[in-house]
Amino acid sequence: MKRLALIATLLFVRTAWAVGVEGQSHATSRVGVGLASGVDQVGGYAQDAYPFAELYGHAETRLGGWVYLGAAGSFRQDLHNYNYALEQWRGERSPGVALQTFVGYDAERFHISVGPWLYGAGRRRPHFRARVLPYGTLRIRFGSLAAWHGGFQLGDAAPFTASGGYGARIMVGSPARRGHQPSAGIFTSIGEKVIGLIAVDELRSSGKSVAWRFGGSLGTMISHPAHVEAAGFCGVVW
Repeated sequence: MKRLALIATLLFVRTAWAVGVEGQSHATSRVGVGLASGVDQVGGYAQDAYPFAELYGHAETRLGGWVYLGAAGSFRQDLHNYNYALEQWRGERSPGVALQTFVGYDAERFHISVGPWLYGAGRRRPHFRARVLPYGTLRIRFGSLAAWHGGFQLGDAAPFTASGGYGARIMVGSPARRGHQPSAGIFTSIGEKVIGLIAVDELRSSGKSVAWRFGGSLGTMISHPAHVEAAGFCGVVW
């Protein structure tokens, strides 16, 4: 009974601390925008590398003490593409979009949310095409954002392509120190079989409501280790 009471206290106590899986620990809402750029590796018969630029945004809030609502979106523009089979640049400049929405439970020491996911792209296609996965996203956090915490994220990323695309991430974050609140972990891209490392930091001046959020990812294709995927991003959150 004591264990059940402790679990209930950790999960269902109403608190004004934390929103989502990262960021400052005393927020009730969170909004962010930013830019990203990098090289994305795409698998398949031919294998391609796509330098890209990306614009992204995200917003989340908590209602009624623990009900969590969130959304994220990224717009990607491919700047070029290199085909490994042909060993040449082909000049493909296709757009891409990724949209996610979330609903779930949010508290100081635990977070879980799920939602649908939409992805559209024109890569290797004559026309842009989009599809929706109603079960596309999952976000889990264990521990308080004011202390060491860990989490698991599936299909959730802002920016989307610069954070590894559609796949899974396991992250570990630290409490804020001297204005910095870093987190890092591993990611794997399900469709492209890419595995790598990702790191994120938030830099917030004392007393300021706006923070810089920046980070990067570095990975490689499991089947072709020489095909390196790398990206960086920078934005603001408030």
